[in-house]
Amino acid sequence: ASGTFFEGVVKIINESEGLDAGERKSIIDEVNQHFIKSMPDLSHRKHFVHRRKVEGYSRDQMRAFADNMQHAAHHIARIRHADKMTAAVESILAESRMLDKDANGDAYVDLHNELVKRLEIMNNPNISPATQAVTSFGFLMNIGPSIASALVNISQTPLVAFPILANRFKGLGAITAMNALTKASADYFTSKPSWASGPSLVDNKKLPREERDMIRALIDDGTIDVTQAHSLAQAAGSDYLNLARTKYGHIGARAMRLVAYPFHIAELANRKITALAAYRMARKSGMGHGEAVAATREAVLDAHFDYSQANRARWMEGNVRRVLLLFKQYSQQMTWLLGRSFHQAAKGETKEVRQAAARQLGMILAGHFMVAGAMGLPVLGGMVGALSFLGNLAGDDDEPKDLEVSLRNFLADTFGTAGGDAVMNGPWRMLPGIGQLDVANRMSLGDLWFRAPNREMEGRDQFNQYVNLILGPVANNAANVFMGANSMAKGEVWRGIEMMLPKAVKDGMKAIRYSTEGVKNWKSDTLLEDLGAVELFGQALGFTPARVSEMYAGANAVKNYETRIERRRQRLMNRWVNAIRKQDTEGAREAM
Repeated sequence: ASGTFFEGVVKIINESEGLDAGERKSIIDEVNQHFIKSMPDLSHRKHFVHRRKVEGYSRDQMRAFADNMQHAAHHIARIRHADKMTAAVESILAESRMLDKDANGDAYVDLHNELVKRLEIMNNPNISPATQAVTSFGFLMNIGPSIASALVNISQTPLVAFPILANRFKGLGAITAMNALTKASADYFTSKPSWASGPSLVDNKKLPREERDMIRALIDDGTIDVTQAHSLAQAAGSDYLNLARTKYGHIGARAMRLVAYPFHIAELANRKITALAAYRMARKSGMGHGEAVAATREAVLDAHFDYSQANRARWMEGNVRRVLLLFKQYSQQMTWLLGRSFHQAAKGETKEVRQAAARQLGMILAGHFMVAGAMGLPVLGGMVGALSFLGNLAGDDDEPKDLEVSLRNFLADTFGTAGGDAVMNGPWRMLPGIGQLDVANRMSLGDLWFRAPNREMEGRDQFNQYVNLILGPVANNAANVFMGANSMAKGEVWRGIEMMLPKAVKDGMKAIRYSTEGVKNWKSDTLLEDLGAVELFGQALGFTPARVSEMYAGANAVKNYETRIERRRQRLMNRWVNAIRKQDTEGAREAM
């Protein structure tokens, strides 16, 4: 409509009398510029605004070209497909009008309304550069180049992809899935590696042509995230040359690529290995190539999730929510997988569907129990916390009880210290060598959304503690920087610097500190000495030694008990003082 209006204006100008050709051209150009400037900021038409007398320009020619081509590609895609998507959404509404409420007509209307809102977000994204900078800061500080984060990411293949594949293809089971994943892993790690995307299955000539075509197809459609669009977006990113104004402007861009490299390669490994195993199982179950590729795509997205912008939950959209809910896409997708599996196990359409869903859910929970124990299972950790809270309310004020501590003590008394620890934190702890590292706190499903604080506080300190948790990891990083600077001002220079740095660097500094002086608190009291080589190496990678975790858990339990007793003591003293002031002899006697 706006384009038609502009054409009408041009026609009027051309038909006006008293204007020569140069004046008509100048007026049309001016109108055209006003028209372009009225378009949304992300519109490709903005590229045609005159740049005369505009301060600033980019010296990065390749970045400027990539930025222009990215916007052009987006603009062309909208021209070709936006009307088709809109028509598809409207067809849902048209179909809903032919159905009554008993035939799910209301559900169609709800689906239509949701898709309309999501289509608007896709067509008109509005992500602030400030939000991108803040989330990049959060990624750098929390995950970044952390080897532990990459290794935990790789664990999603045995813990989630394996149960899904074992119950996905009729006639095949867990043994077939295990063999397929093992063979796919071997093929992946023996493929020729590239710097950008790790081992390349597409270029592995030992694989059949159909398997390489399948991998190429999943790369092209974005299921395996090494698409040309992704590379183009990287090239069109921040103008580092213009910002730095030096010949070293690309250092920042290279640094960010290095920061994300371990996590990026781990994610690609997950998806490629799962895709190859799923395709082979699909073909073995009797599917043709095209059907097998579709089944593989579905299996990869179910196991490793779809983190694309189009699939982002709408309540996670918005500049503020992107910061507050940083890293919560995994939590949302994992919650959906568990909830959907439970629902299908209980109310699936057929007996076969219910049995497959129950096996899938059982295998996912069993795998996470092996590495994170009972407290690492969903719901159970929250239930223990809630029951502990209720127990404190209903229990003896003079002898407070903590259900989790009581449960740990009961298991230790029943199965021994090692056995009780294996039940609570996973049989992983009983493995020689690597069992000395605490992986439970990284792989737990019990705190997908909210990790309760270990130390009990009250009043303003408790409020600040929970506000910090609600505001997300970026706020926690900012708090660490503030507290680190405060510690440096008090003379704890190296501990302060350690607190302010990204987690990957902080873990290395902790390993060095543990090797030279042992584990000490802020009062310089030695808590643990003589950590072994495996424990120090694990700490350097980002895994806390199990002995350190247990030591802190015990210290927190004692401190929490002491805090409750001190609160009780203070309340009784206040009650006694008030009774004496009021000359309430009976009240003073009860308080005493």
